[in-house]
Amino acid sequence: MTSRTGVAVNQNRPAEPKLRLVEQENGWTKVALTLDDQDISRAFIIPMSLRYGVATIRMDGIGDVATDESHRHQGHSRRVMEAAVARMREGPAAVSTLYGISDFYPKFGYATLGPESSIQLRDLDELKEHPGGWRARQAQADDLPAIRTLYDRCTAEATAALIRAETGVAWGRLCQGVERGDDECCVVGDDDGALVAYAWQAKGCWWMSHWERWSPGGLKIAEAFALTPPAADALLDSCGVWARELRQDRIELAIPPDGHVALAAMLRTSLACQHSSRDGEFMGRVVGAESLLRSIQPELARLWGAASNHFRGRLLIDTGEERVALAFVDGEVTIAGTAPADSSVMTASISPGDLARLVFGGMPPAEYLARLSGVDGAAAEMLVALFPRRFPYIYPADRF
Repeated sequence: MTSRTGVAVNQNRPAEPKLRLVEQENGWTKVALTLDDQDISRAFIIPMSLRYGVATIRMDGIGDVATDESHRHQGHSRRVMEAAVARMREGPAAVSTLYGISDFYPKFGYATLGPESSIQLRDLDELKEHPGGWRARQAQADDLPAIRTLYDRCTAEATAALIRAETGVAWGRLCQGVERGDDECCVVGDDDGALVAYAWQAKGCWWMSHWERWSPGGLKIAEAFALTPPAADALLDSCGVWARELRQDRIELAIPPDGHVALAAMLRTSLACQHSSRDGEFMGRVVGAESLLRSIQPELARLWGAASNHFRGRLLIDTGEERVALAFVDGEVTIAGTAPADSSVMTASISPGDLARLVFGGMPPAEYLARLSGVDGAAAEMLVALFPRRFPYIYPADRF
């Protein structure tokens, strides 16, 4: 067919991809653009809960973001991510996190939450070959309940460590590996036989594979926990024996720089690494400011009480998507809900990404707040008391 001007007109225009949100049997939500009933671009919303001091936060992870090669550079991933963020803002999650690439996720409000941490032990001669008073061995199936209890105890007041479901991916991976006899998990027991420490490689998870490609060699440990300082020393000594058996020249621990094992490593010749990314790696944004502040209120109350600040009044936090007020009365802090701006109320204008950065504490709060034009000195002083420096960390086996 031709137009009146004689120019050919194509009546067979390409079909417009359709946006679909599909609930999965495992509780995830697939957000996808489909064409001829085939996904051409997709992302998954993954519901989780994570630790935050004495509180817990309902979090939605974003994972498996992909667009088929023949459909790239057409704005499909943008449509998918915009729909995912809109869906999360309507749901029960307070924050969303992901492991991202540069120059893409900031468009949707995400910001890097802090540096990636690891610790290397390169002088294995400093580690004892036979730590006295302790029994180290590869994990067995009977150890699995004790390993789970140890993880829960050691992360009880951590920042961003996931609350692991018994039927979740991480425990499933560990259980299957131990039952197969993969020799990826070392446990340490005391003289009474009680398990007091463990180290797990978690070889099959994507992040550990990525780390091995980026930095080949060494005994790589995905998580290491100990109940006491002596147990942490014994665990590192046992890892030294393990590394020698595997003919590796170093131990590399994917752990944050706090906790018994991290300090035990720092008291030896070690290299503590913090890799920062401008806008990639561990990223997050707030998707429900009021939900977030209500969920962490027990932790805020603990910190404000310790600050001995006698301020009375309200602080309004404005993310540009939501306003929520904190009320301070008689040394206590409560969530006052949404509130209009008022000349008698201090206001802090903080974007969803910046608020996530502040809450998770991966950067020095006073210095970071000084960079934000929407936060004045008085408001910044209160926010520093509520949101001190932390070490947010999701362990590799839980990453999505």
